[in-house]
Amino acid sequence: MFSKEKELNNIHFDEEIMNFFINKLSIKKPKNEDQTYYFEESNSLKKFMVLMMAASYINLHLCVIGPPGGGKTSSARAFSRIRGEILNMKNPFIMHTFNEETKTQDFFGLTTLIKGKISFNKGTLTQAVDQGCVFIADEFNLSKTSIMKSIAPVLEICFNEKIIIPGIEDKCNINHNFFFIICQNDSNILGRKQIPQDVESKLRIVSYPKPELNEIKDLCKEIYKDLSQEKKLITDQQSEEEAEKIGEFMMRFNNIPQRILPKWS
Repeated sequence: MFSKEKELNNIHFDEEIMNFFINKLSIKKPKNEDQTYYFEESNSLKKFMVLMMAASYINLHLCVIGPPGGGKTSSARAFSRIRGEILNMKNPFIMHTFNEETKTQDFFGLTTLIKGKISFNKGTLTQAVDQGCVFIADEFNLSKTSIMKSIAPVLEICFNEKIIIPGIEDKCNINHNFFFIICQNDSNILGRKQIPQDVESKLRIVSYPKPELNEIKDLCKEIYKDLSQEKKLITDQQSEEEAEKIGEFMMRFNNIPQRILPKWS
């Protein structure tokens, strides 16, 4: 289903496969503290969510690249919650935000002495590997190259087998539901680094989609209808047209060449 190329954006899903995954993604969205992620009225975002779901089925770990504030992390969180609902998981994902000061013990864990006894406290990544949930590595390429290289062992396809992770005395068991998603800006942005080859070879890179104007308009109408139903408001054609105009304003605003205000997503 996937080509050997790093870029997955040009992948073609036939209608039967698309419908299969769309049905999976269209389950009742779980209530949570995140803002609702709207994608069903956008062909490009819908295809992107299908791509993530399909990749998770075959344990093809992903690296999502896109501009700041575009919706990369929001999409990963929304996808993880839907996936967690399908798999009936209590904790659908664990997210760790990386930076220049990140240490391996922050996400792998640390051996400490508690009340005279040596105890290992699992880090965020070790917990995700053990529980079989999604691990979202946010701003991954802001961390040092050595830190990025350290996660290579958990990306191996060796489910339910004990593996050795440097710095951890006990061997780690990779749950077959474990899925790894990197969300980051492109490496040509200041402060970002190239992902090491031995890590990149275990991932597939996909660019976060840029919805067209008509998709943005449809998404704005979907948001308006959703809010109207929630507040029991009466919708009309004029109000939907106003919602579309918000989409037009959003696209114009995002195209303004300025660096002070973040783009809308």
